Amino acid sequence: MTVEYRWAEDNYDRLPTLAADLVHHQVTVIVAATNSTAALAAKAATSIIPIVFLIGIDPVEVGLVTNLQRPDANVTGVTMLSRELAAKRLEFLHEVAPSSSSIALVVNPENANVKLEIGDVEKAARVLNVPIQVI
Repeated sequence: MTVEYRWAEDNYDRLPTLAADLVHHQVTVIVAATNSTAALAAKAATSIIPIVFLIGIDPVEVGLVTNLQRPDANVTGVTMLSRELAAKRLEFLHEVAPSSSSIALVVNPENANVKLEIGDVEKAARVLNVPIQVI
């Protein structure tokens, strides 16, 4: 068995080219275990080679699959749905440090999923009346 590795080195624009290269090499399966952007690039590159993802957000919402119970086509995987826990983490932080005057959310702006998580955290912050600073 041979394992082909490809790394975008935080340059997400390279993902479509890297996925196409794996398709060109006729790999047996593509594992996109870093984020939905990598999985979406693989999905765009092939409809035949099986793609397995491991992500922290809803794969239906980002367009990887149409149904969680029965993934379609050649794409399947695991989601930890961590985005859904973002509001809970903020609530917990607010409970532990109720006198905090401001809370910062540190994100990677290059990650395509970050906009969704920011929205969830900002919504929870409004409910808690806690100012959020996104960095």
